[in-house]
Amino acid sequence: MRLSSEETMKGKTMQANLQMKLLGAFAVVLLITSFVAAFGYKAQSEHSQTMSWIDHTNDVILEANQLLLSLINMETGFRGYLVTGDDTFLEPYEAGKVQADQSLKNLMALTADNPAQVERWQQIETAKNVWLEQWITPGLALRREVNANATTIEDVSTYLSSGGGKQFMDAIRTELAEARSIEENLLAERKTADAATASWVNNVMIGGSLFAVVVGVIIAFYIARSISKAAKTMVKAAQQIAETDLPALAGVMAAMANGDLTQSVSIGAQEITLKSGDEMGDLADAFNAIIARLRDTGQSYEKMTESLRKMVDVVVENANGLGAASAQLTTAVNQVNQNTDQISVTMQQLAAGAQQQSQSTQQTQASVDQVTRALDGVAHGAQEQAAAVARSVDFA
Repeated sequence: MRLSSEETMKGKTMQANLQMKLLGAFAVVLLITSFVAAFGYKAQSEHSQTMSWIDHTNDVILEANQLLLSLINMETGFRGYLVTGDDTFLEPYEAGKVQADQSLKNLMALTADNPAQVERWQQIETAKNVWLEQWITPGLALRREVNANATTIEDVSTYLSSGGGKQFMDAIRTELAEARSIEENLLAERKTADAATASWVNNVMIGGSLFAVVVGVIIAFYIARSISKAAKTMVKAAQQIAETDLPALAGVMAAMANGDLTQSVSIGAQEITLKSGDEMGDLADAFNAIIARLRDTGQSYEKMTESLRKMVDVVVENANGLGAASAQLTTAVNQVNQNTDQISVTMQQLAAGAQQQSQSTQQTQASVDQVTRALDGVAHGAQEQAAAVARSVDFA
């Protein structure tokens, strides 16, 4: 049997319903996974940015250490030159001076986003310049005078023991230590924040993944359970129909074909209660339609057997009445035969008496013969009717 276009569209809709459930479950899991992945990507970006700032802070600290080392090289070269008067000791001084200027430029560029730090580097640069102008340059000039014998080495010793250089370097070291401390604090804060972010990201990634798995398992279990429950219910109904109801219906039909109208049938399959908008719900509706048809068939059989029993009773009753009428007709025929025999005897007697009569009685004899022939015809017809009635009774 071909399906109508409406039934075909309904089938497509049913298929879409179950498909939408499966796609919806997949979409939920995919949405959670996508959220976790997006969050992880964002967190990774933040982590990369934090690591970049950490590297930036390390660069600032390294550059600050390089500045301090350059100033120490300058001081060491300066002291060596003052003590020995050898220009060779001025090499680390000159190199340190160049490196110190470059380090200050680098530090100002690295911390350009932090005005407070830039101001500290400027203060350090000012303190360095003051140190150079008020301590280093006069000291170098004094040593050159000693080398030119314009003054004595005792003047250099007095200059060094005055402690002016230490005061300048202590002030520079204090400013530099404060600036470096700020960078180290920023580094510690950023490392702590990065560690917290990494821990939180790990928790979210693990928790989100577990949540996606749990949601997926729950949805899959729900769908599988609904399908399995519906399938078991319909399998039970199918077994009831195939193993009990159909054999019972076939049995009573066979009994009716053999003339037994005393059998009855009852359909035991129960209606399936399943509220679902997918294929399983429509399959349950189809099973309910089959069960309804079977019940209608059973009820129709009961009505048909009841009607047949009534018809048989009527036929039997009519047959009994026909038998009684046939018996009465047979009795009447027998009486007619007896009367015919008596008439025949009488006619024979009349015929014998007629032989003794005159020619006129011959005409009477002829009339009697005609009557006799008529009566014989009547008797013969009555016998044929009796035989026909007897055959009807035998047939009934």
